[in-house]
Amino acid sequence: RLSPPGSSNTCGWFHPTKPGVVIFGTTLVTPDTSGQKSGYQRSSSRYVWQFPREMTIVECDTRTADGTAATLTPLVTDADAYLAECVLSPDGRHLVYCRREVRDGQRGGDLIIRDLKTGEDVLVAGHSGYDGGPFFSPDGTRLCYRSDRDGNDLLQIFVAELSFDASGHCTGLDREFQLTDNGHVNWAPFWHPNGRFLVYATSEMGHRNYEVFILDADAGTPGPEGRPARYGTRKRRVTHADGFDGLPAFNRDGSVMMWTGQRDAEHTSQLYLADFVMDIDPEASMRSYDPGH
Repeated sequence: RLSPPGSSNTCGWFHPTKPGVVIFGTTLVTPDTSGQKSGYQRSSSRYVWQFPREMTIVECDTRTADGTAATLTPLVTDADAYLAECVLSPDGRHLVYCRREVRDGQRGGDLIIRDLKTGEDVLVAGHSGYDGGPFFSPDGTRLCYRSDRDGNDLLQIFVAELSFDASGHCTGLDREFQLTDNGHVNWAPFWHPNGRFLVYATSEMGHRNYEVFILDADAGTPGPEGRPARYGTRKRRVTHADGFDGLPAFNRDGSVMMWTGQRDAEHTSQLYLADFVMDIDPEASMRSYDPGH
């Protein structure tokens, strides 16, 4: 056990360069939730998030963890904000996280990158809506995330190309691309290990039937003989089942996909693993929806 009894915890992530080390968001103590319930609400078939101001980001070595705060090392703290949705760059130098000020009427969440070598923070997404769910690309030069910057609860998928100085310090956002722009909820993007595609969950098939889709996130290559960027193209459906399918992730070589599904009669959330055999050849066209598939 890593987290203290009574604490709320979220967004665990294995450290990419320190074997046995995990980062995650934790309140350390029992949070003040003001009577609000979190998690999947059966009565409304909706998932409700809480944003306790006690939530902070810590690091923990699983070899010495004893389930108390004494074995947790703070990475980012802010007494006035919810801090979570944290992920490390492949080299372990940069930490991206979501900061959401906890106050009445606050809807926004900002994405911030902290250089763990220098301690410097840089804002990479600070729109009026909620920007969250970030992941570094396999080469560490880009971020994928979802955004509600229009304030209509229709989340959309974005990719940011990051800028770096000569020392390798991230200096901010270079260019941003919107990959989805529709009347649906699109969230939980995750990189395919080849860095050219993203999987994500979408309500495109209905709010009671979220499915995993894949689309192009190819940044292209510069120069007259280079490959053009193909952000947001060649969208295809990956999962085909009634009920919720979402929160997809790949293993390191992309041969296996893991996701959360609600496929039983009780609509309980379970983890699924499957060999990823889908042809993601760059010239593949969009796969049409077949309800009998």
